[in-house]
Amino acid sequence: MERVSTESIKKVVLSLKQQAKNNNLKYIVLTSKEVRDIVGGYVNGNTRYTMCCRAMYFLKGNADEIIYAPPKGNGSRLKIKYYL
Repeated sequence: MERVSTESIKKVVLSLKQQAKNNNLKYIVLTSKEVRDIVGGYVNGNTRYTMCCRAMYFLKGNADEIIYAPPKGNGSRLKIKYYL
């Protein structure tokens, strides 16, 4: 099984954003737990919340909103609202 990287997680987030845009949504709210579950979670062995959070923060634009950030910045409850 292919190892998951921060770059591959970015592709998943971008794909989710594009799907939402194709469905005429104005925004999509994602949590790092949801993203990690999509990319395989612990099945892949190396998918950590830190990687998901790093990718999600990287893709956050100026207009996007952090709805919840864990105290240390990374974790399963990171929630970002991405405007499309």
